[in-house]
Amino acid sequence: MYTYIRHNAETTTDDVVDSLEIPQRTAYDYINDLESAGFIEQSNEGRPARYTAHEIDLQLVQDDVQRQITPALIEAIARREKDEDIDTYIERHGVNSLGRGGPRLL
Repeated sequence: MYTYIRHNAETTTDDVVDSLEIPQRTAYDYINDLESAGFIEQSNEGRPARYTAHEIDLQLVQDDVQRQITPALIEAIARREKDEDIDTYIERHGVNSLGRGGPRLL
């Protein structure tokens, strides 16, 4: 949902429901969670509410290994089930390459 909003600025909850084919309640729950976490924000004062995504740049450190969590990485993970090329790319170049200008996922 984050990547959908990132690619479709000024989108509404109804846009998300229609495009991603998810229940409206689920969309509202996830949008509230993303907004509370600071990943998206309401970009207008009126109704319907419109949302815009912030760029994400997080660091994950586990066992002295640091990984950068970027929008490209989040999108790749979201698309893995439908796009086998993502796994092939990760096997060849490593997951960290997705955060450093890996394949363009548009």
